[in-house]
Amino acid sequence: MAPTGQLRVAVNVGNPVLAVKDTTTGEVRGVTVDLGRALAAKLEVPVALVEYPSVARIVDGARSGAWDIAFLAIDPARAGDMDFTPTYMEVEDTYLVPTGSPIRTTADADRPGIRIAVPSRSAPDVFLSSRLKQASLVRGETEAAAFELLRSGQVDAFAANRNSFATFTAGLDGYRALDDYFLTVPMAIAVPKGRANGLATVSAFLEEAKAAGGVQRAIERANLRGVRVAPASAAKRNCGGKNRGRRKFPHALLKRSGEAGRPCRGLSPGACLTPACKRPPIASAPASLRLSAAPEAQR
Repeated sequence: MAPTGQLRVAVNVGNPVLAVKDTTTGEVRGVTVDLGRALAAKLEVPVALVEYPSVARIVDGARSGAWDIAFLAIDPARAGDMDFTPTYMEVEDTYLVPTGSPIRTTADADRPGIRIAVPSRSAPDVFLSSRLKQASLVRGETEAAAFELLRSGQVDAFAANRNSFATFTAGLDGYRALDDYFLTVPMAIAVPKGRANGLATVSAFLEEAKAAGGVQRAIERANLRGVRVAPASAAKRNCGGKNRGRRKFPHALLKRSGEAGRPCRGLSPGACLTPACKRPPIASAPASLRLSAAPEAQR
């Protein structure tokens, strides 16, 4: 899990829904920072934040072995380099447009001549590349670069999440976010390919954090909007018997702390969530995409 003796956590400081960096102090904070530190504490190893300006750079880092876990959207195109845990939170993506734009809904954006800025290799890029029929995409290296395309008038809309919009338009007038959304992005933790025990450990940690309210508290601390905790994974919702709701960490990953085989704290029998999820209804895209489209009426 931590071959260098510390847990190297890849964080995308270019996406405010995941992490932000204080330009004065250099401090990095956000949901991913909170969860990364909590996992390191669980494993009783130091944490090292590995900062990246974009998701594309994180994917490159997987190939070079630069990190142990990373926080990013589930994407089948990345499956050759990493494996994903179940989703821990879901993020709505929509468009930011100039105030006077005729684009009022996400469906309005898919018209001839419309140019939409997206961060390269991001979830909006992956999704819209396969869904748009008439509009065209213009890619920026980072979210900030994609927003600059809109600010400079080179595109008609910028696709991202509402938290990014709030960050980039702070102190600026003349922009509005659409009320509807085109995509719900499933956020997960990735581990480098071939670390099955590590994947099991991180997955168990996330299920515990969701059930105990840790993910919700991290979202609230980050003051995020258009974001919700993902429901319990199917495996946990369907578990049963006297060990219902329990998870165990692999022996090799906990032998340093003497906790081998001990059930995760907080997952006592009966802690399993029920299949009847209370999340707002959202139509899911095909499983092969692993990205949830907004309801048809919202596209």
